[in-house]
Amino acid sequence: MHALDTASLSACWARADGSIFYVNDMTCRTTGYTREELLRMSVQELVPAYTPEFYAAGLQRLRETGSMVIELYYRRKDGRIHPAEGRASLVLFEGEEYNCAFLTDITERKQAELERRCLAEVVRAREAQLRSIFENTLEGILQIESEGRIIAANTSMASILGYESAQELMDALTHFCELFYVHEHSERFRQLLLKESRALGFETQARRKDGSAAWVVINARAVRDEEGQILHVDGTVMDLSERKRMEADLYRAQRLDSLGRLVGGITHDLRNILSPVLMTPVLLRESLSDPEELRLLEGLETSVRRGVDMLNQLLTFSRGTGGDLRKLSLVDLVRGMLPVLEATFPKNIIITASLRDGLPPVLGDATQLEQVIMNLCVNARDAMPEGGELSLILELAEVDPLLARLSASAEPGPHVVLRILDTGTGIHPDNMASIFNPFFTTKEIGKGTGLGLSTVIGILKSHRGIIKPDSVLGQGTCFSVYLPVAEPEQDDPFRLGIGSRS
Repeated sequence: MHALDTASLSACWARADGSIFYVNDMTCRTTGYTREELLRMSVQELVPAYTPEFYAAGLQRLRETGSMVIELYYRRKDGRIHPAEGRASLVLFEGEEYNCAFLTDITERKQAELERRCLAEVVRAREAQLRSIFENTLEGILQIESEGRIIAANTSMASILGYESAQELMDALTHFCELFYVHEHSERFRQLLLKESRALGFETQARRKDGSAAWVVINARAVRDEEGQILHVDGTVMDLSERKRMEADLYRAQRLDSLGRLVGGITHDLRNILSPVLMTPVLLRESLSDPEELRLLEGLETSVRRGVDMLNQLLTFSRGTGGDLRKLSLVDLVRGMLPVLEATFPKNIIITASLRDGLPPVLGDATQLEQVIMNLCVNARDAMPEGGELSLILELAEVDPLLARLSASAEPGPHVVLRILDTGTGIHPDNMASIFNPFFTTKEIGKGTGLGLSTVIGILKSHRGIIKPDSVLGQGTCFSVYLPVAEPEQDDPFRLGIGSRS
């Protein structure tokens, strides 16, 4: 025992019941107890986790194995808990079993492990944060090695180029030059990186998976080693397709505005030229008596008047949606447009009309309302490329406050409703909220300006009207146009109910 007193390890012998039989000087220094105090204690008092049952089970294992490596937490006299590690073995001394354990305090090692785990957790959290930024940013991110191969890309980069995943993108492209739709741009990009180590705001067209081009802007920087050699290139890519589309729409709108101004100027001059021509038949009629000459004169006057009416329509178009609102019959207006629709629309489109006579008049500009009807009918025609049925229905309806909220200028009350129905392709639910936005169109480039429905809603706003779309994808669309009934005048036969106006 005397040899154990000077050992550098803590030595502790305990009986089968857990009472402490022997401790050395190191055990006393480690625990803070005196030898006498420890010899009056049990293992359960020194090691809180060692309940009698747990201690008995450990003793049984020692009987079976002879020895085992243990790790425990002991309580010092000052109440602090410390970890220890050692080897326990079963010793027979003077005919009695003893649990002999040699222990080393491992507080510093445990603290170091804890610090390493905390550091590893911080590193993992930081890596997860950077990975989240890398994967979830809306901009494309890529990394190119010195040989030109793409070695990293995020999901947004793959999406911009039309690939299902970043891995598919990296597998498909063997060199970063394949990103560029125009070879000269890839060479200029490479030269910027070689000479200036960066390419900022580099606007170009990227080649998508399907071979199409997508406008993008690239910001890239070359990372070099101590000797100045390029290790890799880090870059971000932003999709400019939407901005380019908006710019094209803006240029198209500017061209339309210029065209409107040009049409307005020419129309005004032509109308001034035709005014004296229109007066001439009136003066000549008094001096002519030959029926044939009068017939020719009447034909001339009719043609000139038609020309003036057309010029007035062009002039109204060039001035926008403002117009002269007068009482008019929507029944007569729609009935007058039917021959034009039937003559100009494809024969595989059947046009039907349900026009209820006797409907009250509305207050409106005939030319602008004709434009509303024509725009809606043309949209219906375009939605039926294989043919179908176009129906125009007029009826009287009461607009409630809920429906009136669809237009800021509308008010509840009696309205004449024109419903334009088609059996076409319908409007996708995702597009329904955008159909009235200027320049929004689902048609191919060059086949629609995206101004038709925005013009319609602008005209109806000036008429205090409402337009309500309903559509089922693959089955058809119905646009309901509500126009308020004109307020009757004191001697208005509509108010008195004694006639109908044609």
